[in-house]
Amino acid sequence: VEGAVFRDDGAGAGVPNDGAPQAGESGLGNVRVRATSGACAGGACDSTLTDGGGAFALWLPAATAGGGVSVSETNSNAWISTGGSAGTTGGTYARSTDALDFVPANGVVYSGVAFGDVPPNQLAAPGVRTAPAGGAAFHPHTFVAGSAGTVSFSAVQTPVPPLPGWSGTLVRALD
Repeated sequence: VEGAVFRDDGAGAGVPNDGAPQAGESGLGNVRVRATSGACAGGACDSTLTDGGGAFALWLPAATAGGGVSVSETNSNAWISTGGSAGTTGGTYARSTDALDFVPANGVVYSGVAFGDVPPNQLAAPGVRTAPAGGAAFHPHTFVAGSAGTVSFSAVQTPVPPLPGWSGTLVRALD
């Protein structure tokens, strides 16, 4: 089983978060990919780390022919799976388990298997702010998107202490 794990971020005018590798979306190295089946000792058939370009190759023993095999990847720390492709396996990918399930035949090389991942989004505030009575405090936050797409923000006002006259305003700064 040959395939790749890639950064599904829409780089290079690709479509982000669609689970399909496109030109401009880079491969992810050092990601664990596993093949499992009840026909393999202890359920584990093969396991490997992707190379620097995100490519991997897994070997299935002859005993798996005609039975179910599952190929899955383990995301890097806090990364999110966006989807996958069954390639030439004829199987099905399930995002909920981040696994591809199919029934292999002996002597067939399956290719085009793909797993798309993106880094987590980050929202960071630079700390606390204070203001004198009647003054204003600016508390900027920085949002770093893990991939292209759409994001919405809103503000909920919860003054502490609960005194009248407190207000909050959400402003978008394109710095």
